[in-house]
Amino acid sequence: MNTGDMERLHEELVALLEGQLDPEEAERLQARIDASEECRREHAWLKSAYADLDAMGAAFASCVPEVDLTDAVLRAVTRTERPVTGISSRRPAPPRRHPARVWIGLAAAAAVALAGYAVFRGLRDAEQTVIPPAPVARDQHPATRPEDPDRDADRLRVAKQRRDFMKEWEHAKDASGTAVTPPEMTPTVPPDLANPTLDDIVAARREGMGTESGMNRLMQWASLKREKALELAQSTDASPQVLVGAAESLTGGEAAQILLAVVGQAPGNAQAQFELAKAYSETPEEEPEEMAQLPSWHNVDPENALSYYMEARLRLEQGDVQGALEALRIARTLPEASAYALESALSKTEALIASGMPRDEARLVSALTAGIDQYNFLCDLGKNLIEYGQDFMAEQDYETAREIFEAVQTLGQQVEETSQFSQEQLAGLDVQAAAIDVLEELYTAIESPEGIAQLTTQTQDIVANIEKLGAFFTTLDQLFTSEGGADFFNTISELILQNGDLSLFDQNGNLTILDYLANLGIDVSALQ
Repeated sequence: MNTGDMERLHEELVALLEGQLDPEEAERLQARIDASEECRREHAWLKSAYADLDAMGAAFASCVPEVDLTDAVLRAVTRTERPVTGISSRRPAPPRRHPARVWIGLAAAAAVALAGYAVFRGLRDAEQTVIPPAPVARDQHPATRPEDPDRDADRLRVAKQRRDFMKEWEHAKDASGTAVTPPEMTPTVPPDLANPTLDDIVAARREGMGTESGMNRLMQWASLKREKALELAQSTDASPQVLVGAAESLTGGEAAQILLAVVGQAPGNAQAQFELAKAYSETPEEEPEEMAQLPSWHNVDPENALSYYMEARLRLEQGDVQGALEALRIARTLPEASAYALESALSKTEALIASGMPRDEARLVSALTAGIDQYNFLCDLGKNLIEYGQDFMAEQDYETAREIFEAVQTLGQQVEETSQFSQEQLAGLDVQAAAIDVLEELYTAIESPEGIAQLTTQTQDIVANIEKLGAFFTTLDQLFTSEGGADFFNTISELILQNGDLSLFDQNGNLTILDYLANLGIDVSALQ
């Protein structure tokens, strides 16, 4: 059987398993299966692959609270742009300057992080439940597994449910493309809020729990106008930290010019090195400058894997596959992948103060938006690497694709494990979810039940971590609905800018700073 015939057979068998054939077509194909050993082997393999994928779905469903996930996802995508869809395998667009959904509840957090990928094959709704397949020994070849007509019927029912859900998801996702307006396009802040007070900032934070308008205002307040950023850059007494903060409100060549001056003054400033490499990456014609910049950043922050992931992306763009794979191998050996969210929040604070914003307001607005730009950048980086891996998989270079996908999964783990901010941690989980999605496709293509089984365990871990992060978002919301005064919120912003927002609560969701606040004379009874 030639390649074309095998592809057509594969398509027909998939249609049969998903119940898409009419009775006559199904009967004809079944007769062909009965008459051909090759067809029987292909049919048996596809059935076993579906069983493994449904097992992943059942594992996910067993870990998620009893909520209507379909409804939760469709509600979430009407207000949140999905960060792991639709990228080009060419040079990525400049990092998006819009806010991610910062304060989302558990169901929405799980939906946003996982909705588009394979574990949703097992999602449940009010009328249908997933019936997991019987356990299969790891050493049992798919073609020799015993058939179970009842299990097959359950699986086909779930397959139809999955297909219907994914159609709804894609439609809702397409319809929500501009649900969150980038700050550059957001309507001008009303004059009375152009210089926000602490009360204005807290009110916007509370509003951000239910709508995007509050979040848009916070992001605007945390960013300098272009003219102001350039004015600060030309100031003779601006500190390197102020200059980096000003550059973060610019893009491409304008940001690079400022950051080159900072790196010249303070070559050991790791954040400036990163921001300079990022600025170069936003302009395709500056690829040589970006490649020349990366070794300097490697040397300044040798424990940070992010410089090697960016090098790998650039080498893939240039067609240097072996150089890219070597950079990814080095990246996977390093202990962290940091986009300097804490340093960024501090530099933005100083730039806002230098621009005329009062100190307390500058610190609070920077604390409340910390990690969002890094979330966007990290997700874009992971997406772009995955797209290159998919190109290799399409060419059946499965080994190269596997190395890239597994490296992206490691990137997500490194970000999650070393993050100081909830938005960074969400980025790490999102990147891992995207990597698991494509690894599942790859393991199916190369017929690796062991790989699929491993992904099932990893999926369970991600779901558990998303649950924890969802609980964190809920508790953080409660903190900002309290009736604290200026001293209270100044203390919160100070602590966030010291150690990140994840440091505010312990593993049980309790504030770790109650005693500290009480010693300042702040009433904490409502928070206990």
